[in-house]
Amino acid sequence: MIEIGTKDFTVDVPKKRISIKTIGQTKYVYYVMEYYKNKNGYYTNRSISIGKLDEKNPAQFFPNDNYFKYFDVTPPKTLFPTRFMHAGHTVFLANRLQQLDVAPILFTLFPESYTKILQVAIYMMCNGNVMLYMDDFYTKHLNPYKEIIGQRHLSELYEEITKEKRWAFFKEWKNQVVSSDEYIAYDVTSISTYAKDIPFAERGYNRDHELLPQVNVGLFFSQHQKLPVCYELYNGSLTDQTFLPTMMTFAKAFDIQPFLYVMDKGFLNTKNIQYLTEEEIPFLLSAPSHQKVYQEALLAARKEIRQMNNYIDFAGVFGVKTTVTIDQEDYTLFCYFDSEKAKTQERTLFEQIKEREEQLAKQLQCKKRRKKEPYFKVELEDEKMIRFSRNNEAIEEALALTGMFGLLSNQPEIAPAEALSIYRRRNAIESHYDNMKNFLDFDRLHTHRQQTTEGKFFVGFIAQILQADLLRVMNALPKKTVPTIKSLLLELEKIQCVQYEKEWKLMAPITKKQKDILALFDISPETMMEQIIKSANKNSPSVSLQVI
Repeated sequence: MIEIGTKDFTVDVPKKRISIKTIGQTKYVYYVMEYYKNKNGYYTNRSISIGKLDEKNPAQFFPNDNYFKYFDVTPPKTLFPTRFMHAGHTVFLANRLQQLDVAPILFTLFPESYTKILQVAIYMMCNGNVMLYMDDFYTKHLNPYKEIIGQRHLSELYEEITKEKRWAFFKEWKNQVVSSDEYIAYDVTSISTYAKDIPFAERGYNRDHELLPQVNVGLFFSQHQKLPVCYELYNGSLTDQTFLPTMMTFAKAFDIQPFLYVMDKGFLNTKNIQYLTEEEIPFLLSAPSHQKVYQEALLAARKEIRQMNNYIDFAGVFGVKTTVTIDQEDYTLFCYFDSEKAKTQERTLFEQIKEREEQLAKQLQCKKRRKKEPYFKVELEDEKMIRFSRNNEAIEEALALTGMFGLLSNQPEIAPAEALSIYRRRNAIESHYDNMKNFLDFDRLHTHRQQTTEGKFFVGFIAQILQADLLRVMNALPKKTVPTIKSLLLELEKIQCVQYEKEWKLMAPITKKQKDILALFDISPETMMEQIIKSANKNSPSVSLQVI
């Protein structure tokens, strides 16, 4: 048995040649080494202290070094901590990857290196996308896996992750998250890079307004499971509208056949609508109100929309559906009126008109710039503006559209309330992109070649699954109690383990706050405790669950 410190164990008081002496309020055990007569002829003895009596059990005492010297007993090993590791957050994330079936799928595709992929994904969740600090991180934080990869070997790992294997993962992962009645949100974001050797890093429309080459990311997101399904990287110069048919073909390759694809107005043009119709792909898209066909339908709907039977309680808006014809095909346009949005938009409109009116007044007798004036009539003379006036007809038309918005679909059986509910859930993919860039630091690629870029983003996708999984659980909580991912991981990071020679133990019991977090994910403290110790003692045949 291994004991921790001499003060923590007792032995039996010897039967012979023992005396007990009280010094102060403490009783000590003495061993009589010899008996002899003193100069006065009285028998006495020479003794030495061998420990302190256990007051709770007088038959036991706490031995000191003299006891082991004179009684020829091998002292128990006294251990001192040799290493401390933060463990709770990394083991927790490894648990989630297993429960989500991510780890088993990766094992079938990367049997030699799947734990390395998981290790890097966990690091990204804890420390972001800059890999420079990964080696240092895992000297202080428990790595749940036996296979450990160093930062300098990351490129080799990324290059092993081929497109074929990524697509094989998507096909299996899709089975976990996509159901037959699924709504799939599709959206695109761009990631900027300073690298010059990534062929598909090109300049294009940048959503973050950065003047850098970029790679576009098209991603499918399950609105039921609230988890990312699959993605594809493509040339940064291609527009969202141009690449949509390619992504839909990509989705078909994985047999993704949702009840509805949900997209924003950036994908809506005549060519794409025609393509989606011909391919019988069900869609729900935001309709741009400035385009004539939708504008006319919205203006017509406003005349009748504010009736109680059109009111949608959960959203606080009015909704109806009508039919619009595009290229001789009929589609359903869901029209909505939001009175609160109408007030805001009306106020903004008049502020814009007033501001522009003041600007135009300063430009009288100046050469007229080629700029459209949607709300003003401008008179020119010798290319100079000599007078202007408000275009009341245009302003009234804009006023009539305040608070109005539309959704276009090829599924006429859907009710306005259902369509709005489905579309609003699309916000999850926008939040996902925001977290990907800010929490995981994927606003930059930090790679220099195409193969490593593709491989690293796949590992980042595994981290994105983890991120989305934590959010969907936490967002189901009452709003006042919702923690952030960062605060959750920081709390679990406090769970530490300590090493005594080759044996690891938990540093302290799991706190109530930590237990509450684990309970959200159906993880018992005992399970977490066992997994931490098992991970720490991965090369040891036995597992101790003792808390020191």
